[in-house]
Amino acid sequence: MMTINELVKNGSKILAKKGNKEAALEAQVLLADELKCDRLKLIVNYDMKAEPLVIKSFNKKIKLRASGVPLSYVTGKKEFMDYEFKVSSDVLVPRPETETLVETTLKIIKTSRLRDYNMIYILDIGSGSGNIAVSLAKLVRNAIITGIDVSNEALKIARVNAKALHVGKKVDFRLIDLFSKKLAKLPKYDLIVTNPPYVTSGEYKKLQKEIHHEPREALLGGKDGLEFYDYMSKVCSNHLNKNGVIIMETGYNQAEKVLKIFQSKGYEAAGVTKDLLGYKRVVAMKWTK
Repeated sequence: MMTINELVKNGSKILAKKGNKEAALEAQVLLADELKCDRLKLIVNYDMKAEPLVIKSFNKKIKLRASGVPLSYVTGKKEFMDYEFKVSSDVLVPRPETETLVETTLKIIKTSRLRDYNMIYILDIGSGSGNIAVSLAKLVRNAIITGIDVSNEALKIARVNAKALHVGKKVDFRLIDLFSKKLAKLPKYDLIVTNPPYVTSGEYKKLQKEIHHEPREALLGGKDGLEFYDYMSKVCSNHLNKNGVIIMETGYNQAEKVLKIFQSKGYEAAGVTKDLLGYKRVVAMKWTK
């Protein structure tokens, strides 16, 4: 039988040949996932012999990752805002940029009239894995959140995550297409949060191979990437209370364009937040009418 160390080395070589720049780290992550332990315990036990079933399953995971399947899809999980979320190919892999969206929302709540509300009502458009809605439910004691998505499979995962993180009673996930008449039946909210599809058709063709494993409908935002923002600027005012705010993640070069779209519909700018790389990533717009 092979040792833990030998398995990691072999897995690393396979991933490195495919151009994986974090081959050793990812091999450790995949083996730790297989053994249901953390990486530290894995390293401490490098000389331990691995069982045949472990070797077989680990090699299968390495093969999947080498083929371009995102690491989070192979392990079935992804950390977001220090919480662990279940993910699959039915949902986007939560990304650090979206943590900026959640952090901006928290800041808006803490620095506005909302901090004095008994209850804060939030709508999450395009919930996916539920990472935004569930994180806010965990971090905002008095939040009641409605999450909508066009994918029933995505919502199944979102509900699993809400239950696993013990906020199932605070988040209501619904199958609603943003462009359908069902949206009109929703009430008004204090906040709307969203990470809509914003990748342009041209950009999508150039994305790294592994991103093409993620759901296209959660990525593509039309020819210019602004289709969803344009539509939301027209309909979301119907679902915001007076002085309500819509907080949106945008592409690295889209913030100013999104600002202008919403300002042309009567919204007022409520702030732009940069991500860790310095890109203007999150746009907040207030509806004052």
